[in-house]
Amino acid sequence: MLETYCMYGYWMQKDEIIQMHVFLFQVRLFLEDNTTNIQSDAFISYKNLEVCPQHVFKSKDDQKSAIFELCRGISYILKYHSSTELQRDHITLEQPCNELQK
Repeated sequence: MLETYCMYGYWMQKDEIIQMHVFLFQVRLFLEDNTTNIQSDAFISYKNLEVCPQHVFKSKDDQKSAIFELCRGISYILKYHSSTELQRDHITLEQPCNELQK
């Protein structure tokens, strides 16, 4: 039987977590390709995890950690490399990530 996680009141199975990881990875690639002067350390903690979306054999906890680190990197880019409107949204994105990882 597949274990599930509760994220925002919804129980997610491993395949759904991996789908979210794939989506966020694509957002990362888009931002890296379309944002100038990105600091290379925005995704360093994600890279150190060595968990990619195609690593379906990795545990759900590993996939979940990767999702949080991708969110943190995306949030960093939105804060420091975008318009002031997106900088405001950074706070909205970062707070739930920090609370869920506690």
